[in-house]
Amino acid sequence: MTVLSIDGGTTNTRLVLVRDGKILAAEKCGLGARNAVLDASLSYAEALTEKLRAFLAKTQITPQVAVASGMICSEAGLAVTPYIQPPASAEALAEHATKFTLPKLPELPLWLVSGLRTVGRTDDPTETDIMRGEEIELLGLCGKVGDVSRAVILLPGSHLKTVFLNADGVAEDFRTSLSGELLRAVAENTILRERLMGVSPKMPDRDRLLAGCTCAAERGVNEALFKVRIHQKFCTDTSEQLFSFLLGAVLCADVERLRKDGMGRRILVGGSDPLRFAYAFLLREHAGLEAEEIPEAISEYAAAYGAERIALALEKRKNG
Repeated sequence: MTVLSIDGGTTNTRLVLVRDGKILAAEKCGLGARNAVLDASLSYAEALTEKLRAFLAKTQITPQVAVASGMICSEAGLAVTPYIQPPASAEALAEHATKFTLPKLPELPLWLVSGLRTVGRTDDPTETDIMRGEEIELLGLCGKVGDVSRAVILLPGSHLKTVFLNADGVAEDFRTSLSGELLRAVAENTILRERLMGVSPKMPDRDRLLAGCTCAAERGVNEALFKVRIHQKFCTDTSEQLFSFLLGAVLCADVERLRKDGMGRRILVGGSDPLRFAYAFLLREHAGLEAEEIPEAISEYAAAYGAERIALALEKRKNG
């Protein structure tokens, strides 16, 4: 079965055709929940249909089913799909998927995947968390990295998702931090911007990365952030070294917290560098945990691999 994965983000949408775990074709297009319609005369559905028609015409491949996830399944996308509570297996996500018909592409069976929401023991909103899009990435990753029983998977990006899996290798709990956005906000909107605007080395300086994390652990993140300014004025650090110190300081709280509840569990870090490397390195060198980096070749297409798993679960439900 050929599956079309539609991974709809805030600013971009990733289209991937996958069959039997093999990527047949992929394309990223500038259509997202925030900037969905450049031409005000088009609806989101019409804009997406145009992208899909062009992509399928170019590949000359006809998918049997399409699975969409991410912000495309929110109020800013095609339709709102309700959050479901974990644990979230492929079968659970398939059971709660919503069928959607694109008016100008009715021949394409399209399913929208629900996001996840944790519910605390009380009415305190700080005990609640949500994700939309990462749940399908998790499915894809878990099918590619071996035994994930009771593992912890980190999905860094604009927001970090730290996901805890149960004994069956299914997501049962997670938490979110704003680390990626905080990093960029500090680098580009504070006194540090003079040397850090636009700086994002693929590979951070290890010594400065660790120093930033250590400083934040000992002095708090706010003081550690200003120490970047001190390095800026009185040291000969390059912009890349300054960014690495800042990166370590910003990621410190995530690393420190996982030191407490990640002990004895397999820890895997997805996403792309520099965040993927930085988290794995700090978890090993600062927190003393065993952390593995998921190869970017797997992380890059995780949503597509997850979409295929959901498509197979949908087919199984259809056939009883």
